Amino acid sequence: MAADAHPLAGCDRRRLTADQRRAGILLAARKAFAQRGFHGAGTSEIATAAGCSEPMIYKHFPSKQALFAATLEDATIELRGRIHDALDHHSPGADELGAMAGIANRLCDDEVMLDVARLRMLAIPLADDPQIRAALDLSLSGMRNRVVRVVGEGQERGELRPDADPEVISWLWVGFVLAAAYRYSVEGKDVLHELPEMPKTLLRLLRQPTSEEASS
Repeated sequence: MAADAHPLAGCDRRRLTADQRRAGILLAARKAFAQRGFHGAGTSEIATAAGCSEPMIYKHFPSKQALFAATLEDATIELRGRIHDALDHHSPGADELGAMAGIANRLCDDEVMLDVARLRMLAIPLADDPQIRAALDLSLSGMRNRVVRVVGEGQERGELRPDADPEVISWLWVGFVLAAAYRYSVEGKDVLHELPEMPKTLLRLLRQPTSEEASS
């Protein structure tokens, strides 16, 4: 099998359950949309990569827009699982926001993270479609809600500036995530090593100065 062949390509279609077939289509669609954009990726290309017929795609998804929305949602859920696995071991009172900033170092070249970044950028001009808008909101709302919570907890512990609105900080967090996606889309992988500095900078601005820093 070729290195870039889809793992389900060439399989006997009768041996795949509906869930397996759907998962194969979503994986193929993720790579096609992320690499070629919404308009550049054709459903015939996606079908070939998934090892199925083009009508089979429309059996699972009524339109290309529905396929794109489901692809963004599916990729987001996978990425969210990776992030939560990395963060959920933190004990109460731990610097979870710092961990969220630090995880960018590990995820900046993660294939799923890069695919989600591209899909989010592609979804913005397509947000007039209700399904795509809902998928985009889902893709960002979980992260935003987590930032609101951990900023509030950090303020209660006296670690973060009390005059910072957690809701506003959550939107700033979304802003640097989208800015990172923009830079990756425009400038390519050469800038990936620079991107983790954005959340770290925001975190430095949020932290309460130590007594030594305040007196200097």
